[in-house]
Amino acid sequence: MIRVLTPSLKFALQEIKLSVSGSLLGFLWVIVNPLILVSVYLFLFQYVMRVRFAFEMPIDYGVFLLSGIVMWVSFANALSKSVNSIIDYRHIVKKVNISPAVFVLSSGISTFLVNSIMFLFLTVVCIMKYPYQSYAHLFASLLFTVACLLLFSIGMSLALASLNVYVRDVSHVLSHVLNFAFYFTPILYTIDKAPEIIQKLLMFNPMTYFAKAMHSAVISGKIELWNAISVLGLSLVSFAVGFLTYKALKEGFYDVL
Repeated sequence: MIRVLTPSLKFALQEIKLSVSGSLLGFLWVIVNPLILVSVYLFLFQYVMRVRFAFEMPIDYGVFLLSGIVMWVSFANALSKSVNSIIDYRHIVKKVNISPAVFVLSSGISTFLVNSIMFLFLTVVCIMKYPYQSYAHLFASLLFTVACLLLFSIGMSLALASLNVYVRDVSHVLSHVLNFAFYFTPILYTIDKAPEIIQKLLMFNPMTYFAKAMHSAVISGKIELWNAISVLGLSLVSFAVGFLTYKALKEGFYDVL
């Protein structure tokens, strides 16, 4: 695993560097882009659409919304970027003795490294708005949730990127699924505000538990034990499924790339 992780980190940093090369602001775009994206979401849903129950919540709706959007953007961007990673780097995969998984992991890691600016911004906003009993618990809760989310994303990325090598429609289907899943995840609303039938269906959405973990962290500065076990379990299962899928399919990559 270390043989894959080390070059993955190297490629992740190179991807970030290439994404800003040639621009006047350079690495400042790594900070500016995520903040602009989050600001647009906040302005649109809090002030333009003015969600009705936003004014009935015990905490600031902006903080609630920000925590969910930061989580979702990191997850969705990691998947969208990783699903085509093996195909995009096929010229290297076919010529150099390097595991294709390196490019899947580097795409996911680079996305989370860039979006770490948003998580840092979220942490600062939380500290400024609410006097938590323990800031250490707040940091630990957010760090734990982000780490589990990264592992969950990598697992899904490995599976989807492997399948996409054989069936290129996977990347196209994924974009539509993510668009639908965004509104089917309690990011813009609390679970109790959804119709009863929807509340039951939300429990089958893995991202519901990550959203609950993020919301719990910013509201109380800690995550409930059952919620923490849920996101950790989902992350481990996702990674295991992704790894096994990749292992089962990788031998045929070179025949179809």
